[in-house]
Amino acid sequence: MKPEDIIKHLLIFTFVSVAFLTGGCLTTSTYTEKVPAYRPEVGNRYLGKSESTGFTPASTATPVAAEPSEPDDSGVMLKRGDQITINIYGTGEKTAIEDVIDATGSVNLPYIGSVKIGGKTTSEAELHIEESYVAGKIYKQIQVSVVKAFDGEFYVHGEVNNKQGVYPLAGDTTILDAIARAGGFTVFAKQTKVKLIRDNDVTLYDVKKMMDGELDSAPIKPGDMIVVDKTRW
Repeated sequence: MKPEDIIKHLLIFTFVSVAFLTGGCLTTSTYTEKVPAYRPEVGNRYLGKSESTGFTPASTATPVAAEPSEPDDSGVMLKRGDQITINIYGTGEKTAIEDVIDATGSVNLPYIGSVKIGGKTTSEAELHIEESYVAGKIYKQIQVSVVKAFDGEFYVHGEVNNKQGVYPLAGDTTILDAIARAGGFTVFAKQTKVKLIRDNDVTLYDVKKMMDGELDSAPIKPGDMIVVDKTRW
């Protein structure tokens, strides 16, 4: 065989081999299965990256139930002679202290001594006592409630703006205080002759002069009844 014939056969063999190998590669599958990305979860709270929708999963934290509160008397003004109960929380156990506000408007409390709360509302007194304990470095955190005890009841009837009937008596209360508690006089009230009934005894008071500062307001006692008659035009 001539040399040029040998070269020709080698070229043909090489071409056929290349074509065979190329064809075999083209028949190989190019499908690749996609594996979903791992996105960890804790409970119902999604920890992975949020989707493009902008949805942000809500927290699954369980709300804490509020503790029962004391009856709301936060607007009651404290005065000397008032009997009060001071409840102290946050010290490991609840402490209840019963005391009477003295002539200086103060009460005596454990560890901090005399604290003036006269002239404050119960809510203001609570805050003042809490701050006193914290300032004295007795407690880092404390919660106080002040409950004012009532000394009895009095009654108001007649020409007043609020309901007639029974009102709680606490500390030093005068006729003016009692009328104010009952909402004040109506336009028909006979202010110059207000009756104070005590143990079946009737005393007339000119409350208009008391309001004008011409007379001192008379104190009332448990069981007293105040009657405001209607004026005659």
